[in-house]
Amino acid sequence: MSPNLEEFATLVNDNFDLNNASGLKKLRLRCETFLNRNASQNCKAIVVRLGERGCLVAQPNREKHLPAYYESSLSPEKVIDPTGGGNAFLGGLCIGLLENSFLVENAAVYATIAASFAIEQVGIPGLTSAKDGTDELWNGESVKARLRSYQERIACHD
Repeated sequence: MSPNLEEFATLVNDNFDLNNASGLKKLRLRCETFLNRNASQNCKAIVVRLGERGCLVAQPNREKHLPAYYESSLSPEKVIDPTGGGNAFLGGLCIGLLENSFLVENAAVYATIAASFAIEQVGIPGLTSAKDGTDELWNGESVKARLRSYQERIACHD
């Protein structure tokens, strides 16, 4: 399940102010409560999409906040149009689940990268191949390279 913050707030009949640390802590607690209440429904994870703040991956006894690829301090000028970013995130999440044996946290990394390409322009990203045909390029950039770069960046925060 991957609602955005507004959808999750409606689902749990609450609101969250993420402009302070207590708001993120409250969100984490509500995710944990949600998972506990829905364990019998086989709900094992929830990925709350937080827009420019990234996402929160919540699983029983583990939560991880993944920052957006384009944080305000890292190339904010690259964000041209956020329209479709959430849909691209969901598509990337599905591919990430398939590519990573349904490991949700790893899938959310794929989702973050997919969303990052979707918001760099108005409309859909340009898709091409590397000259040697070995790599897929979105907006002229290697998807694999961006994925590796992001994985390295978030590893520093662990």
